[in-house]
Amino acid sequence: MKLFNPKFWMGISATAIVLMLAVYAGQSLSNTYEGLINDQLGLSTQRIDKIESNDDVEGSAYTDEDGTLSDDGWNRLIDDEYAWCQDAVEQGAVLLKNALVDDEPTLPLKPEERNITLFGRASRNLYVRSGAGGAAPNEEITIYSLDGVFREAGFEINETVFGLYDELSRSGNNATMSNARSTIEAESRIYTDDVKDTFGDYSDAAIVTFARVGTENTDPDAGRLDLNSRESELLDIIAESGVYDKTIVLINSPMPMSMDFVDQERYGIDACIWMGVPGYYGAAGVVHLLTGVDDEGNAVNPSGHCPD
Repeated sequence: MKLFNPKFWMGISATAIVLMLAVYAGQSLSNTYEGLINDQLGLSTQRIDKIESNDDVEGSAYTDEDGTLSDDGWNRLIDDEYAWCQDAVEQGAVLLKNALVDDEPTLPLKPEERNITLFGRASRNLYVRSGAGGAAPNEEITIYSLDGVFREAGFEINETVFGLYDELSRSGNNATMSNARSTIEAESRIYTDDVKDTFGDYSDAAIVTFARVGTENTDPDAGRLDLNSRESELLDIIAESGVYDKTIVLINSPMPMSMDFVDQERYGIDACIWMGVPGYYGAAGVVHLLTGVDDEGNAVNPSGHCPD
């Protein structure tokens, strides 16, 4: 192919325009969500939080006067690093859909909407890193699952449904999202009638997490960026139950996906957030995105920034 082939460069230009429009649309919707947070929760949020430096401080802000890193300083450093990871998830996320439910936006969730069902095996086995390089984490404090961060935020989760994914992982059928060609979602047969009977007790929202792996030197197979049959069946089960007030989809992926399914009437999806890849310690930011506030009561807005 000639380097200056006009058709080639026209194709590149068209792709760039589509990508820019997609980013613009996501950021516009995020701006709208920012307004909802400000109006409904009485908070004030900006798209970018500035970290102010103090030129008068000598050495580290976490050491004692003599430069010693004490236990107190170490714990403050860890807390700030956790907050930084969560902030990257919050500001890097993109709100893709936020439909009206009973004439009010789906998100942010109201303070009384705390009985939820976490669906999708990715809610138990988050894709947190590519595995293609980088520092090894402290596995004792790495967050690979969404259940803990939701509980810590005051949510009651459907333990029966979540237990299905936990059992699959513990039984050796472990889906840690390390293979770009793996299919993580469980078969629909695990949602027996007894399991479905528990839906009604946790019906404020069905929060569904779908994951895709992306890493260097590995292209996804054809169709991998589309909704697959097991994921479709799961959404059908949720919709057909008819008990959930809201259905929210989280996209846990470094890659763009085919998102046409979000607006298909059969699935009844009310909101969708591209959460990206939360890293080892950023998963709590996902909860903040849904509630509109962090643990300190500060406003949180999916700003659509490029986290890289």
